[in-house]
Amino acid sequence: MINIDRSWFYWEDIIEYINEAAMASQIIIKSPVDKTLLTTLKEKGPSIMYMPITKSVADVETVKAMALNTVAFEMIVDKDTDTLADKAYLSSLKVKDTTYGLTQLHWMIKRFSRHTVTIIVRLKPVITKRYGDTLLILDLI
Repeated sequence: MINIDRSWFYWEDIIEYINEAAMASQIIIKSPVDKTLLTTLKEKGPSIMYMPITKSVADVETVKAMALNTVAFEMIVDKDTDTLADKAYLSSLKVKDTTYGLTQLHWMIKRFSRHTVTIIVRLKPVITKRYGDTLLILDLI
């Protein structure tokens, strides 16, 4: 699994390379929520796995409305009282994984500073395995 971050400036080329290499099931691309970017992804790479960088409920809803192959959300919040950090809201994002017949929601909270929290919400089952100091995370897609 490869995560290509900060690539949205070159999406037309990157999406073309991913499609030519038939690697849509092996690569996740990320971007801020921008309708032009979302439209490009929907039109040129609808099967490519996507993780939007969201900062509001409106961002999440915009992505959901586009019906992309969204496998996770990166949610950036300033305080733990933000709606995106609310456990009930996170639970509302549960999806039925048709491959495994499971309803799963996984989230991981990363603190980058005292004031910013990033929540990674995975919409698919995850396997984690520790090898010494290395944590391997596998998304079952």
